[in-house]
Amino acid sequence: MGLLDKLRGATKRGAKGVTVRIPANRQRTIYTYDGRPLAGMKAGDRFVARAVPADVEMTSIYTGATASCSEWGNVAYEYRGAVFGMGPASADEIRALMRDGYAVEVEAVVSGFDGQHGYPLVKGMYEK
Repeated sequence: MGLLDKLRGATKRGAKGVTVRIPANRQRTIYTYDGRPLAGMKAGDRFVARAVPADVEMTSIYTGATASCSEWGNVAYEYRGAVFGMGPASADEIRALMRDGYAVEVEAVVSGFDGQHGYPLVKGMYEK
């Protein structure tokens, strides 16, 4: 049984209004474009990031680099209602769940800080 089947099977009612959290057994990078929503966090701090259902284009406040979720095949993530980054791990499955109306969450951890710009380095926890 795949990830989508497991998550869809875990809910008894329709997808609308249902939040699923991706099972966590492997860390993958969530690229930080704006660390302000994560202000005050320290290395090792854990939090829950919510996947953003829209196609987000982000510009790094640190480097000026721009990326689009649709172009890169990523999913954007927010914390406390503000988008902070994006990552490719499980993106196809996460987008499929969001298309079905699910809200998707991922456990995440601040793994350290960038040596040049000081922004938080984030690892999301995923099944595969």
